[in-house]
Amino acid sequence: MKKSDPTPGRASLPLPLAGEGEGDPTPALPLSGEGVGNSHDLGSSPCQGGGGEGVAFQSSLHGNTITLLPLLEDDFDSLYRAASDPLIWENHPSPNRYKREEFCQWFESAIQSKSTLVVRDRATGKVIGSSRYYEYSEDLSEVSIGYTFLIRSHWGGVTNSELKNLMLEHAFQKVETVWFHVDVRNIRSQKAMEKIGAILSHSAEKSLLGRVEKYQFYKIERKYFIKL
Repeated sequence: MKKSDPTPGRASLPLPLAGEGEGDPTPALPLSGEGVGNSHDLGSSPCQGGGGEGVAFQSSLHGNTITLLPLLEDDFDSLYRAASDPLIWENHPSPNRYKREEFCQWFESAIQSKSTLVVRDRATGKVIGSSRYYEYSEDLSEVSIGYTFLIRSHWGGVTNSELKNLMLEHAFQKVETVWFHVDVRNIRSQKAMEKIGAILSHSAEKSLLGRVEKYQFYKIERKYFIKL
């Protein structure tokens, strides 16, 4: 696994915000700056809003097959192109996220979080998904990872494991425990949690993005973390 490089002009740790967790399938798209040589310059999204007061938890993380980069407003077109596949969201708490209006709402919260990472395929340079850190607690030494989705061509392979490994390695530089919140109906993501060594702690209702759902709470502790 390759090491992370701090993104110029951005703090690499810590972070914030509540989010939707692995209710987003863990299991997208570029217009401006789509290739491997994307400069990732700041731009503007077609959504209203933007900005945000989140504490940054962003770095450029480099793996063997993917690269994770901090989400910027210029990523809207490429990310929406990946997310516009209805089948990605059919078992998700937000099954209409493939629609532009609903995706806009998600994208605004992702920008405001200042802790969302875009996933790029190193071989093609394409954006193939995203993930996010949220609910960081310095006092409890914990953070959550979620809001993850990947395009369907990258389901069932090595991408999800590599993505989680990169984000876990980065998180464990700062915290002792990482949490994942998986919708109780999302069996595929629950199986994905088991594959990366997450332990089921408990089930409970949780409000994420203003919607109360029942989630499975999985966790990985730094002392037990083994890279896949």
